[in-house]
Amino acid sequence: MHKRLVNREELGRFIAQTSGAISMINESSYIVRSTYGNNTYTVTATKSGWTCSCPDYARHNAKCKHVYAVEFYRHQI
Repeated sequence: MHKRLVNREELGRFIAQTSGAISMINESSYIVRSTYGNNTYTVTATKSGWTCSCPDYARHNAKCKHVYAVEFYRHQI
């Protein structure tokens, strides 16, 4: 198994620091621009935590870089 060069948390921090990468819809929903391509993903707060519409979150059902990005972003504002 190969070690990831950059993990999801580090990518999330990078996204959060990128101007215009995150747009707040309301307190519990955010649009996050993909780091690759022109896709956007919706990160939404639920009673059990944050969810994301990206394929990585759907595949692993674990925190993706977009969820980390929203968490970092919320601490910046």
